[in-house]
Amino acid sequence: DKLLTCGGFTVSILRDDQASLSTRLATRGIDKWEGVSHRPGLAGGLILEPHLAWFDCATHAFQDGGDHTIL
Repeated sequence: DKLLTCGGFTVSILRDDQASLSTRLATRGIDKWEGVSHRPGLAGGLILEPHLAWFDCATHAFQDGGDHTIL
C-alpha cells in the first residue's frame, strides 16, 4: 500500500557477495537499517551503498493485476 501513495521508489541491485544484506533487509522484526549505508534517491527511495546498479523510479500509473497492483 505504501508504494501506491509514495510517488516514487528505488530498486537497488546488489552484488553476488551481498546475499547477507539481501536476507537482512527481507527479515521482519529487526532493525534492518542499522549500520546499512544508503543515500536518498531523487524519487524518494533509498539507494543502498555499495550496489551493482540502481533504478530511481517515479510512479506513473497503476494497473489491476488481479491479486496485486502493477506499477
